[in-house]
Amino acid sequence: MKRSQTEQMICQSKIDHRRNVLLTQRVTLARNVDDEREFSASSQMATIPMH
Repeated sequence: MKRSQTEQMICQSKIDHRRNVLLTQRVTLARNVDDEREFSASSQMATIPMH
């Protein structure tokens, strides 16, 4: 059973879309980790008493 060209294109675009979503999520996740690292570093500095 041969699928039509349009069906193949639709499937391909769905795959591409999912891949893009995953990439975006991964980038966002990495950015959040970086932000948290910076936040914890700055809050640690804030808790150090200044003499």
